[in-house]
Amino acid sequence: MNATKYRDILDENLFQSALDLRLGQRFTFQQDNNPKHTAKMQRNKVMVKTVAIIGAGISGLGAIKACVEEGLEPTCFERSNDIGGLWRFTDEAEDGRASIYKSLVTNVSKEIMSHSDFPMPEDFPNYLPHHKYFEYIKLYAKHFALVKYIKLKSYG
Repeated sequence: MNATKYRDILDENLFQSALDLRLGQRFTFQQDNNPKHTAKMQRNKVMVKTVAIIGAGISGLGAIKACVEEGLEPTCFERSNDIGGLWRFTDEAEDGRASIYKSLVTNVSKEIMSHSDFPMPEDFPNYLPHHKYFEYIKLYAKHFALVKYIKLKSYG
């Protein structure tokens, strides 16, 4: 085996080992002169990596879901008393919080606004009033069991 091929195999193994560490996996490295031997995974986790997410709007919910899928432990801090971020309409303005207006209707179709892994319900209109998009956000959070990671009324 030539030196370049040997180096490529070692680099590939090193990259995979770094990914394993990032995900908190414990592994043992086999010490010998064969570069094809890779890190062996053990079943137990070394540590749980925690992540803080600010805001439980649609982006915050997507961040929670991505963290959970990567084996991380997210905690989302939401200032208000409910999820939805900007899409949670209230009649009264809340200090320090952006708001939408009562008659708002999206100018982007529901197919574009939905997440690829969670399409909008078919009975939703093509262009959503804010309350329908807020309903979608609630459905998304429930479907992926994201609410348990959210601390409501979290003030800094």
